Amino acid sequence: MRWLILEYIECAGFYVVFRINSQSHRHIDFLCKNGIYLGSVARPEWRSNESTLFTRGSQKYNDGLRLKCTTENWSRIKEAGQQYNDYFGYKGPSIIGELEDAIIPKEMFAL
Repeated sequence: MRWLILEYIECAGFYVVFRINSQSHRHIDFLCKNGIYLGSVARPEWRSNESTLFTRGSQKYNDGLRLKCTTENWSRIKEAGQQYNDYFGYKGPSIIGELEDAIIPKEMFAL
């Protein structure tokens, strides 16, 4: 069984800060239905212009890197993580953290 667990850290304006919390395999090669590509080479990285999320790879010392994306892309990334886990039969959580803050930034409600 394979899994990928993302960790929501905080919402900063219209951006979400997150990291890879856990993954079962270091070599991921998976294209999701929503166009997000999940791959792993060296270290975690989000490339919005390529819709690519690189997960943990060969550079183990970079496993805890924090990544930043727009709230819109965060929704797509969460969906990709869930699809990956569903495909490989993982039934646990795909996301940990305070998800409600990632969906609607608190700054949107400032008067």
